[in-house]
Amino acid sequence: MAGLSARFPGQVQVSPLPAIVYTAFNTRAAPFNDPRVRRAFSLAADRGHFVSLLGGPDAAAPTCQILPPGIPGYQPYCPFSTDAGTSGTWVGPDLAAARRLVAASGTSGMRVTVRSDDYDPDPTTGAFTVAVLRELGYRATLHIAPHAAVLQATNDSRRQIQATDGIWFADYPSASDFFDLFFRCSAFRLADPAGTRNGAFFCDPAADRQMNLADSQQTTDPAKAAATWAAIDRAVTYAAPWGDTGQPERGRLPVRPCQQLPVQPVPWRAAGPVAHPPATVLLTPANHPAMTVPASPI
Repeated sequence: MAGLSARFPGQVQVSPLPAIVYTAFNTRAAPFNDPRVRRAFSLAADRGHFVSLLGGPDAAAPTCQILPPGIPGYQPYCPFSTDAGTSGTWVGPDLAAARRLVAASGTSGMRVTVRSDDYDPDPTTGAFTVAVLRELGYRATLHIAPHAAVLQATNDSRRQIQATDGIWFADYPSASDFFDLFFRCSAFRLADPAGTRNGAFFCDPAADRQMNLADSQQTTDPAKAAATWAAIDRAVTYAAPWGDTGQPERGRLPVRPCQQLPVQPVPWRAAGPVAHPPATVLLTPANHPAMTVPASPI
């Protein structure tokens, strides 16, 4: 992206992708079974620094919430920021407030292992997560393994994986492709990794009821569904089963219409007499004997 911007200064247009980069916390394993600890991470995370690790503002943008821009129901929302206001945008980390939450939880100094795989940008996200947790007073380490092994371990509640990271690209632009897929109570089964896709093991029956309502509204009143999804986004974001940190973006060059060149007449002169093609003549048996059909011998 940087090379493209340098080659075409002022022409590259950056637009958000329907995706989110996140750290997922096991809501059933200490210390992340305490929502104060999960919120502390989101308050302490310097998303501006994380965006720079991902490649800068041409590659990503800071975010605090589950839904990315462009998804119906998206409304900017960020309760995890200094000077958090009605704009819903992230301003900066609030490490002091985050440390107060950790102190109130009584979990400072605990050992935490963050599991990550070797697919970009996961190792970067994992290292960033560990750095934030250390700032909060945890003895955090990073463990990197192949993707399949991390997924299997994360989705097995018996393994008590504390935290992992990932990136999710929506299959289609719908809020249900985030919330129904990852945050329903039915999105996991304890001790059954094959039946689990919600490795945070997050379950909020009130949020489930809201998802049912949004799904039912989707076909009859999309505007109402979008408003319901926005409320769900705020509720789940504040519960913080995921620490959302980055919003991937892509750049493109605008396509310009082809310029039509003026047509100039070209003078010319025939080198000799012009031979015109003969007029078309309809051939019939009357003017062409060869077309006469002989009488049948039968």
